[in-house]
Amino acid sequence: ILLVYGYTGPEDQFLPLAEQLYRYCDANGLQFNLFVENRLPALCGKAFSATPFGVMQRVVDLPSFTLEGQKMRRLRYLVSKFANVGSCRTQEYICGSEPKTAEAIAAIIDQWCASRTMVNPLIHIVKDEILAGTLDREHRLFLTYVDDVLQNAILVSPMAAGAGYLMDLEFYGPDMPLGGLEFAIVNIIQTLRNDGCKTFSLGGTYGCKLGDSHDADPAIESILEDLRQQNIFNDAGNLQFKNKFRPESKDIFLCRAVDAG
Repeated sequence: ILLVYGYTGPEDQFLPLAEQLYRYCDANGLQFNLFVENRLPALCGKAFSATPFGVMQRVVDLPSFTLEGQKMRRLRYLVSKFANVGSCRTQEYICGSEPKTAEAIAAIIDQWCASRTMVNPLIHIVKDEILAGTLDREHRLFLTYVDDVLQNAILVSPMAAGAGYLMDLEFYGPDMPLGGLEFAIVNIIQTLRNDGCKTFSLGGTYGCKLGDSHDADPAIESILEDLRQQNIFNDAGNLQFKNKFRPESKDIFLCRAVDAG
């Protein structure tokens, strides 16, 4: 099985490369699987299924982002509730500039990891690079404090072709007051908007879907539905969290040849 996730090249080269990759898989006995936001047309004479596998959410017009209005009522409440806990602020941290701050970030990461049954090994690499001051400067770190006590750290990464930033990693401790992440994200959006950014991606949420797909693979859809029902593969809570920011939401499809088996 070969699974491709995340294309970052020129749009007009996507389909030629997808066809090239399909030919490679076919010639080497590999099963071709591709995560995309738009369905694949026929390639090499093959039709492809498109099974909803997750949801991608983006705040697409940062200049017009506001907490005003009825639809932002829940987000506005949470941001206000957190802001009233004490003296709250979100600020950008330049990696390598303050070793004591790096140690505080590492402690928050450790607290976050302690509450999870599985942790991506990437997290430990990121923590080590923050402590060493070697994290690539293309990533930006935003820290949120209450009364000078660190509550959360959010790492954002640049999207392809200068399209904006992606919320990549979020870390927080078990005692963070309600609304801490919402407060941080709203402040990050304001900072990015002031930097001239137009888009802020809240990232992908997997196991969820916006609706049924007419060309889903029935066998794959059945497996995913079973996993959703058991809450083994269903991040609906995260989807709901991100919906408060009123993002543009699009299905992420798992595309594979209809006769892949």
